Amino acid sequence: MAVVVNKTFLNKATITIGADEYTNAFRDPALTPTTPEVSVIDASGTAVPLNGKSTWVFTGVLYQDWTSTGLAKSWFTNEGNEATIKLILPGTQGVFTFKVLLKAPTIGGATNAAAESAVSLNVSGTPVWSAS
Repeated sequence: MAVVVNKTFLNKATITIGADEYTNAFRDPALTPTTPEVSVIDASGTAVPLNGKSTWVFTGVLYQDWTSTGLAKSWFTNEGNEATIKLILPGTQGVFTFKVLLKAPTIGGATNAAAESAVSLNVSGTPVWSAS
């Protein structure tokens, strides 16, 4: 039986999109799978659970930086284009690399609050893990 040796607290991560790092422009990054599930009853009357292949979504919150090098400006300008994102976890936990189609973020929001945009991007295929 495996022994848990690293209790993770995600207090930081590094995010790169293409060759650029956007760690300080993004918070709450998450890769979330959705796995189709169904139960069928076979001829013997036994319920048989079946799982399909997961689809993945990358979510988080980006800060609305509309300057020429800002992440929000980049996604607005490149909406519909494919981008490669790397989510680099702390220490030696690894790197997840995946491709998404960019969407334009929200423009504006609550008065007297941080200008943020919650984003949800469909991942093309499955994220690939590699050692850091």
